Amino acid sequence: EIIEPVFEEHFQDFRVERADRMFNPGKIETQMITSLLAAELVIADLTFLNPNAFYEIGIRHTIQRPIIHMHLEGMDIPFDVAPFRSIAFSRVRPKDLKAARLALAEFAKVATGPEFEPDNPVTYSRGRIKLDESATDTDKILLNEMEGLKSRISLLEMHNGSYFVQFPNGDPTRMIVSLTGQDM
Repeated sequence: EIIEPVFEEHFQDFRVERADRMFNPGKIETQMITSLLAAELVIADLTFLNPNAFYEIGIRHTIQRPIIHMHLEGMDIPFDVAPFRSIAFSRVRPKDLKAARLALAEFAKVATGPEFEPDNPVTYSRGRIKLDESATDTDKILLNEMEGLKSRISLLEMHNGSYFVQFPNGDPTRMIVSLTGQDM
């Protein structure tokens, strides 16, 4: 009700093929991996937390090709993929399906565009390795400081509290975090 209508209406030159509807004789995982490697775009439904889907996401990330994540509204997405945008959809009302179709059409338009560069843990790690290899001593100090800030913010996010971050006088070394939305 979401994916097929979007591609029928907006991306007629694409062929939508569901992994669970591949009926070619042969070895399933070979066919699946071949499809993952060859597809211009993959859409992963994370709704049922199927381990195969996460394995397939890993393959897509490794080859650095476009992938769109989707999940049923209200589902908790595992931490490995939670930082990456996912289309939360509902099937309760027709307007929910329409909203999901609009979101998917936009995501697919961007992901298949000529300027799109995939962003995932593999692309991040490869970039980080290159940066570490070429970093000056000053760069390394700044990278370590940014990692510290990232860790502190992640810790706050785990508490699911509303918060904001202030840098007094624009000085990032003097971070003030408020869990209540008030100055500390």
